[in-house]
Amino acid sequence: MKEERLRILKMLEEGKISAKEAEDLISALETSEKPAAAGASPRWVRINVFDKSNEKHKVNANIPLSLARIAFKFIPGKLLEKMSREGIDLENVLKSVKEGVKDGKIVEIDNESEVISITLE
Repeated sequence: MKEERLRILKMLEEGKISAKEAEDLISALETSEKPAAAGASPRWVRINVFDKSNEKHKVNANIPLSLARIAFKFIPGKLLEKMSREGIDLENVLKSVKEGVKDGKIVEIDNESEVISITLE
């Protein structure tokens, strides 16, 4: 989790987020570090974009669910556009989560160039 804290502080230093947003992110990280109870609701959103042409991950991010709404603001524009073209609406994903979707893959798009997936863990 040290790496995530440093990223948050770097975003604050660069002016990408406010001090309040940094505080919220760090607070959510501390909450997410506590072990989950058996049968508990998902606590992480995993976003993965795998490039088939070079067999490498373009994006492989684990985001605490409590931070997802804030973190989604930092998804690169090109990826957001691509996800939108593929029918992925992040607001609907978050809404589904709040309505009680359990662990597992909630979105997967496999096109000719890449595989985009969003999973709850």
